Amino acid sequence: MQFRAGARATAVGNIEYKRDTDAGVINQGLFSLSWLMDQRAEFEHLVHDRFGATAASQVLWSGPSLICTADDFTRYDVHAVCEHRRPIDLARYRYFGTEQT
Repeated sequence: MQFRAGARATAVGNIEYKRDTDAGVINQGLFSLSWLMDQRAEFEHLVHDRFGATAASQVLWSGPSLICTADDFTRYDVHAVCEHRRPIDLARYRYFGTEQT
């Protein structure tokens, strides 16, 4: 889970990561985001305890974001994201240099 900084308020969101091309990254990300939305009261309480009342009051719940990161995405993944009602960003990553195992 992360905060994305806005001009005055902070939008809540989720980052989902898979090492390879995996159709499950979007489904798992949507599940995690749904879980976060269901746990709103607990999340707000945690933010209040850790960062104070001002920070807790500035969390925006109206437009939660989902960022899915994977090696690649299929054309079906891209199409599904375009059809979904929530904003979903797909981020591809690449290895540079020698891979460490």
